[in-house]
Amino acid sequence: IAVMFLTTEVVVTDLPEKKDDKMGGGMPPGMGGMDY
Repeated sequence: IAVMFLTTEVVVTDLPEKKDDKMGGGMPPGMGGMDY
């Protein structure tokens, strides 16, 4: 989970648009990755 959390945070900081499209937008960083 820690690795996923870190990866999600990095993606959010690097490309918020991509993360929004993948996670759906509206989910906080980390939470979205964990929820998925």
